[in-house]
Amino acid sequence: MRRILSLDALFVLIITALALTLSTTVGALVSDRLYLAAARNVMGYVGLMLIGRPYIGAQAASVLPVAYAFIAALFGSHVDHYRHTYAWAWPLADASDPISWILAFATLLSGLALALSRPVTQAE
Repeated sequence: MRRILSLDALFVLIITALALTLSTTVGALVSDRLYLAAARNVMGYVGLMLIGRPYIGAQAASVLPVAYAFIAALFGSHVDHYRHTYAWAWPLADASDPISWILAFATLLSGLALALSRPVTQAE
């Protein structure tokens, strides 16, 4: 069982690294920081899915990133004279915001730690 969990985690890391590499490369080619934000969001969304996987199962865990994106979009910023994004709403933050990168990376690491330590609750 432990080998399967390790292989799953390795697969997730490879796919996430590929998405980060592609997003960063395309962003550099077209000079658009939006692709960097997309790379950051991939890390965070994969982490959220991995966090939910042991608790609600592999199929239902894919809903967590979608729900989080909607919650962040609805409640993650407030407008006065400038648009301010709350720290917890990292998907909305600018690509240059270091806190959003830290939170997305911490979410990915937390998800990987759970993926390696807890079995999935439902049969896949």
